[in-house]
Amino acid sequence: MARTQEARSLELRAATNPARLWHTQGTKDESRSLLAPIYDWFTEGFDTQDLMDAKSLLEELSYRLMKSRIFIYTPRPQRSRSYPGTAPPSTSIPPRRAGSGLN
Repeated sequence: MARTQEARSLELRAATNPARLWHTQGTKDESRSLLAPIYDWFTEGFDTQDLMDAKSLLEELSYRLMKSRIFIYTPRPQRSRSYPGTAPPSTSIPPRRAGSGLN
């Protein structure tokens, strides 16, 4: 078990450096796919520097991945229109009629 854990520790250390480099170059998906499976193998030793470094990088990658996929809808301000002699258009949604085909 100790040999396996030692080999995984070395593998983690070896994967962290290219993952960090790829992260700085903008290839975040590749960085995460390299580092995450190795990090997920560990069940203990999370107080070691290698695991703390890997966790920190993975958290940054996750945040940036999530942030890059968020779509924020910002409605455009409505222009005011004046219609001489008429009421302004209604902004309410009309009620659905029975038998309209929408269930």
